[in-house]
Amino acid sequence: MIDKILSSEWCRCKQTAKYAFKNYETKSFLNSFFSQKFADNKDKQIKELKEYIKKWNDKSNLIFVTHYVVILETLNISVSSGEIVVADKDFNILARQKTSNN
Repeated sequence: MIDKILSSEWCRCKQTAKYAFKNYETKSFLNSFFSQKFADNKDKQIKELKEYIKKWNDKSNLIFVTHYVVILETLNISVSSGEIVVADKDFNILARQKTSNN
């Protein structure tokens, strides 16, 4: 069961969340920090993301629509565009699924 969908505030992530799930919230901690302009946000964002997940007490699932750099930093894996990664609250990878476009 899915309880909540959270997306980066950036356009492509919001579009994906909208088309896939319709209802979603944006969270700045899911934004990309790839470019130098946003690189200083990385530590703060990752800390906020991990705190959010740690505080999550519901038995339902969270879905994050985010960017490569956020996934790399939290799960220590490289992903393809559109790839789906399932992880538990301890950041253990449970499953990965590439989409037909990658």
